Amino acid sequence: METKNELKAVKEFNHPAEKVFSAWTEPEQLKQWWHPMNAKLTEVKNDLKEGGEIEYRFTAGEQESFSITGEYSEVKPNELLVYSWKWHLPHGEDDYKLSVHFISTEAGCRLEVVQENFEHQEQVEPHQQGWEHGLSNLASFLDGGNNSRPAGTINDHIPIVGYGSSE
Repeated sequence: METKNELKAVKEFNHPAEKVFSAWTEPEQLKQWWHPMNAKLTEVKNDLKEGGEIEYRFTAGEQESFSITGEYSEVKPNELLVYSWKWHLPHGEDDYKLSVHFISTEAGCRLEVVQENFEHQEQVEPHQQGWEHGLSNLASFLDGGNNSRPAGTINDHIPIVGYGSSE
């Protein structure tokens, strides 16, 4: 029987939801802070509307490149993005659903990321670690930090194999 595990990553920001939303959706900003598995985000397609497509292409040093594709099912600017989230890795593909909530707070914004449809529980932990690392990078970027160097930073221990199909 197939189980549908999910994860939730939450981060508070001292920035308004509009600024966090822009950093999440604008290609040039996204490239500066999002480095899953220490890869470099090189190309971004982001058609920000219901039915719009997303495509992210990455290079990972000496590792093979990979991509993520998806389609928006719900878009509420500065509030909510819901989309399919398909990883295309050297060893296989995985399909997820991603819901990203931008919640305005008195101090700024609370970001909640929910990733659903893990086939196996052991897939959840590396993704949870990846989101925690990514949201920390986002916070640093929004606070004026430098996140332009993906390789050799935190989470070098998360290999591409930890993200894909069970082996």
